[in-house]
Amino acid sequence: MSESGATAAYRGYRLQAYYVLSRVLKEGEAETNVFHPEGSEDLNIENATGNLLEAVQVKSYGNLVLSNLSPEKNASFFHRALDLLKTNEHARISLVNFGHFGPEIDEAWKRDGEHRDRISQKLHEFGYKAEEIKLIFNHIQLVELSEEAVRTEIFSKLQEQTEGIDPANAFELLLYWLYLQSETQTRIKYTDLIEKLLSVGKFLSERYQHLQEW
Repeated sequence: MSESGATAAYRGYRLQAYYVLSRVLKEGEAETNVFHPEGSEDLNIENATGNLLEAVQVKSYGNLVLSNLSPEKNASFFHRALDLLKTNEHARISLVNFGHFGPEIDEAWKRDGEHRDRISQKLHEFGYKAEEIKLIFNHIQLVELSEEAVRTEIFSKLQEQTEGIDPANAFELLLYWLYLQSETQTRIKYTDLIEKLLSVGKFLSERYQHLQEW
């Protein structure tokens, strides 16, 4: 992998981790949902009985356009979404972009009109059926996020959970833990994250005490 490719992959992973942590910290306490990084998508969210509630694909484009999703490929995001909907018709599917969506795709998802017609025509030319195109527009939601805003939100939540801990250090340790969970496709509950966070807090506190002694 080239240096630029490695840098892009590393940034993509970090943003994916930002998103997973933000969802667990924001929603986990009040819910019994299970968070499954690297499931069928970058993040699957399931209920307590294992039913899929939401599948999330995370991207990072300054101006995301249709071609960035490679709709012509059999294993593209759209084809995976359609496969999921065959067995999980009530599931929500989210396309999250740390950046903006291009005007055409943005307008196509907001309302009927020329932009949606153009996107539909392109999908039709790639072999998508009319009913599949309708499902894509009806069941996939577009979400724009700011890296800085999500980062600030996460650090605020970390400070609430473990007062006095440097959120930057805590996040880096949680990031590594999350990497291990993703590698093994381990499902995470809110309680798992809080348990790990408390462990991280204890480690950082003990390290600080040790450094103070020396």
